Amino acid sequence: MVSEIDLLIHGALWREVSETLARLKLRPADRDELVGNYHLSAHWKYYEGDVNSLRVGLIITGIGRRRTRQALKWLRRIRIPNHILSIGTGGALDPEMSLGKLWIANWVASLSNYQSEGKYDLVIPEILKTMDSGGLITAANPVLRETVRDQIREGTGAQVVDMEGVAVARWGAKHDRPVTIVKVLTDYSAKGAEREYSQQIATASRLLSDFCHDLIVESHRLWSDS
Repeated sequence: MVSEIDLLIHGALWREVSETLARLKLRPADRDELVGNYHLSAHWKYYEGDVNSLRVGLIITGIGRRRTRQALKWLRRIRIPNHILSIGTGGALDPEMSLGKLWIANWVASLSNYQSEGKYDLVIPEILKTMDSGGLITAANPVLRETVRDQIREGTGAQVVDMEGVAVARWGAKHDRPVTIVKVLTDYSAKGAEREYSQQIATASRLLSDFCHDLIVESHRLWSDS
């Protein structure tokens, strides 16, 4: 049975959204309903609950465009969100950007030969327009070299790189659903990125939790009226 929810939160990794789950008090959805509708991959987890009179879902898809695309295709069989909020971490393409801060994307595109391909404009609600923002590029693999990072920045004009954003935006466009993407910058997309990520992940998880809680609880009409 397909039912409507007010807001779907998307995340790639448990460690990035676990505090958000706990803060919003979301619970695992009924497994019989999930498995009965479609094969439930071991990479996917879906949670749901009522937050300040809103029906909120949260899906963890795993890393990468393919897993994200497959998970959202599966979810569409049982849930129709009015708005999609994708949260997680991103790598800064500009070494002058500050790590450990929230950032919002105003467009996202796929990376192809150091150029952007298939650009999607994203929704930035009025209440979030004071946040630092820019272009997001979705790569097939982690960016771990300065030379590659700089070529991507110069060729695409993007400020931040991830591995899932364009799949979420493409799904939203296909089903005529608004998409908002918020990241915490955790590394500089160069040598040492794994270490930087490890150092920043606890801060990132807390920032994303605070952001989602404050936005949904204090600005619930934003999502119910989308």
